[in-house]
Amino acid sequence: MLYRSLKDTTPVAPRLDWPAIYQRQADAAQDRRLKRFFQAGLPAPDSKLAELEFVALDLETTGLSVEVDDIVSVGMVPFTLQRIRCSASRNWVVRPRTPLQEEAIVIHGITHSEVRQAPRLGSIIGEVLDALEGKVAIVHCKSVEQQFLGAALERLTGQRLLFPVIDTMAQERVICAKRPVSWWQAIWGRKPLSLRLPDCRQRYHLPHYTAHHATLDAVAAAELFIAQVQHHIGDEALLRDLWE
Repeated sequence: MLYRSLKDTTPVAPRLDWPAIYQRQADAAQDRRLKRFFQAGLPAPDSKLAELEFVALDLETTGLSVEVDDIVSVGMVPFTLQRIRCSASRNWVVRPRTPLQEEAIVIHGITHSEVRQAPRLGSIIGEVLDALEGKVAIVHCKSVEQQFLGAALERLTGQRLLFPVIDTMAQERVICAKRPVSWWQAIWGRKPLSLRLPDCRQRYHLPHYTAHHATLDAVAAAELFIAQVQHHIGDEALLRDLWE
């Protein structure tokens, strides 16, 4: 669900009150890690993008079903619109509950031997929450990061993690929809542009990275978001108009 992020006058959906959602989750939290995370709160909804600290987040999983599949890798990198702090990036390989399938190994390159030696998600989730705490998460395709991380916390603590993100895929969908249509496209129909992370980056002439490595994909999403802000959104845009 998108809000008015590109200075237009199109109708918008009701905005979620994320500070209130965090307060309710903090009140309900029994797990001390979750309670600390929610009590830390969020930046003010009327903060300008130029003022904020972000963290780009990417997950690699055993598949795309939240009910069946599991997280195998978490990548995060903190950044602002002026600087990506690659030296502070984090990457965790974790042992999933279910065996790796060969098709998943082909995609993300994480092997059986790596996950056998890796910790369970529960042992590193405190570090993940610490890295997210008080920051705005940037993701490419929120249905992966929000749903998988939320479901994982529910299994570990009994409480689902609800947290806001800015989704670069959703932003790019709006940006692409606003591109002018040529007479040729008008006659023959306009083919939708790809919203895959590498294809989105190519439209901004950003460098090619190897896909499906959690930390590299997090850096790629951070760079894409900065380019979107510079070219389309503007750094004076308000946080409340982008997070979802």
